[in-house]
Amino acid sequence: GLAGWGTQFIAFDRNPSRIAVGLAKQVRVVYGDGASPELLRAAGIVRPRAIVVTYANDKRCLESTERLRDAFPDVPIFVRARTALDAAPLMRAGATEVVVEAVEAAVRFASLLGSGGDGRARALLLRLQGPAPAPASAGGGRSRGVERGAGTLPPYPRAELEALAAQCGVTLADVCALYDGFAILEPN
Repeated sequence: GLAGWGTQFIAFDRNPSRIAVGLAKQVRVVYGDGASPELLRAAGIVRPRAIVVTYANDKRCLESTERLRDAFPDVPIFVRARTALDAAPLMRAGATEVVVEAVEAAVRFASLLGSGGDGRARALLLRLQGPAPAPASAGGGRSRGVERGAGTLPPYPRAELEALAAQCGVTLADVCALYDGFAILEPN
């Protein structure tokens, strides 16, 4: 757990049973809304080194990120998101970094299956997890669903996809296949 990382941390929760478990494990845990700058200050946190937001509710993650960013403009804020679609709004709200569960699961499975050991799968997934670009205007260079066999080219400029493939030492088809696999991880 975090206690072994050699860093001080404090957890906030509104679930009394989780508070009890934390206290039993001698974890610094406070009852209340961890997205409340007032509660953080009351708990003695004036200038946190970082803030981690892990609510299960996407809307709550977004609102919390906004409030915490307003209160702590220079503090890194790391936020959990279920899917890549949730990442862009969180970044706009002030998240420093968004950890996308679907991406992390895919990377872990690739590693367990022996295809992620060299880091190429992670590099591709991390580049693809970013917010999708805004739709291009006419002649904007986006691929916009160009057919390529079993699927379509991801909604990014072809030159960017080719550069990504070259950087990772894979083919454009590999990038497209990984994108297709990643897209399947989105919720129904």
